[in-house]
Amino acid sequence: MNASPHSRTLLPLLLLSMTLPPLNAHGPDTPNWWAVNDGVMGGISTGAAIPLDGGVIRFAGILSLENRGGFASIRADSPAFAFEGEGTLILEVIGDGRSYTIDLRTRARQGAFSYKQGFETTAGERTTHRLPLSAFRATAYGRRMPLALPLNPAKVMSLGFMLYDGTPGPFRLDILSITFEPAP
Repeated sequence: MNASPHSRTLLPLLLLSMTLPPLNAHGPDTPNWWAVNDGVMGGISTGAAIPLDGGVIRFAGILSLENRGGFASIRADSPAFAFEGEGTLILEVIGDGRSYTIDLRTRARQGAFSYKQGFETTAGERTTHRLPLSAFRATAYGRRMPLALPLNPAKVMSLGFMLYDGTPGPFRLDILSITFEPAP
């Protein structure tokens, strides 16, 4: 990946424990990750953040549509996620061919309110995704909130990944890096 000299890496994603919740992170600047799966509404999907060598985090589990379920997610809170202005998140991942969503939450979040943007993966291939902050859309409980204010990058405090593509079965997303590139 060719990062600009002004981009900053948001995460080394090193973790020490698979205990949920929360996952205990390694280092003072690395956030704690935890899972929020459809069990909060009766579902039985599983999803977890699994530490791998080199600071990679694996988001993996089994998506189930039983008991009104259908989503799995991981997230972390950190002041490092507050952006200095508009720009682009750059994700490097190895996926499984499924569609994932990155989820940003602000200090003013309430309930399930967040800003989301989806990205596609190619099974077994390393891909880079450029996700402009201006393209994140306000959602609550899986529905777009067209009257909500646009994302304020300076108020982001939480970053997460979700899977809710309606296809039951195992999933795996290796998150190799997340960087932020400020707008010129």
